[in-house]
Amino acid sequence: MARRDTAVRVGDEVSMNATGDHVTTATETVPGSCSYGLAVGLASDPIVAADGLPGSGVFYNSVVPATSCAADLAPTVGWVTVSSTLLHDVGVQVSA
Repeated sequence: MARRDTAVRVGDEVSMNATGDHVTTATETVPGSCSYGLAVGLASDPIVAADGLPGSGVFYNSVVPATSCAADLAPTVGWVTVSSTLLHDVGVQVSA
């Protein structure tokens, strides 16, 4: 099931959606694949229940093969939680 949000094109290989309390990104770093990111600010955001997420946080998903790569085509299952330790290690500041 594809997202119904309106995608904002950042470039040919990257797109982003910002809806409610979440942001979805997509990037095609390798032809035929798509890496998705999802940042959810509040556990009450409807995407938490819709996608079966454990709550707010940062999540990752990858689709191979992908016929297209856009944030509005992000999957609704299979999200993997990105740990706050990993985010800290790459320079992302995480608030409690």
